[in-house]
Amino acid sequence: MSASAPRKYLQLRPRAFLQTAPCAAEMTALFNCWSASGIEGAPCKEAALNVSKCIASSGGKGAAKGANLNQQLTRLQIPAVNHPRRYR
Repeated sequence: MSASAPRKYLQLRPRAFLQTAPCAAEMTALFNCWSASGIEGAPCKEAALNVSKCIASSGGKGAAKGANLNQQLTRLQIPAVNHPRRYR
C-alpha cells in the first residue's frame, strides 16, 4: 500500500500517544474547588497557583506528532469533509 493510496479503515493512535495529561491532578483539584466554592472564591487561589506552577514546569511540548485531525481526514478522501463548501 503506497503512501498516496486511500485508506480503507481508520487507525487508532498508538499507545505512545495515549498518555495522561501532565497536570491532570492539579486541574481536577482546581475544578473541584470551583464547583464547591464558586469560580470567584478566594479559597481556590492555592489550587490555581498549583496549576500555573505545573504548567510552567512541564514546558510546552506542542502538539503530538501525527495528531492533526485535518491531515487524517484528508487521507480518507471523503468529498464532504475535504471540500465542505461544495456540499453545503
